[in-house]
Amino acid sequence: MTQFLRFPDADTWTAAASEAGFISDGALVAYTHDRAIDVVGEIAGMAGFHVNFIGELPTGWSEFVVTPVSPYRVFA
Repeated sequence: MTQFLRFPDADTWTAAASEAGFISDGALVAYTHDRAIDVVGEIAGMAGFHVNFIGELPTGWSEFVVTPVSPYRVFA
């Protein structure tokens, strides 16, 4: 199931991804056997930095979950 996440800003997202171990050699490892990450980024007219995530949410990420009525972008 896709989780739609809204972080306050790109720096908060990067820190969370790094803490979760999703950044290796300075690059996001977005697709593995247990997760898929789609960094949407900023969306015009909407606050925050948006990320779509499939997999088990890392500890602390549930506070960033949002439920959009019409998602801007979804996994195919």
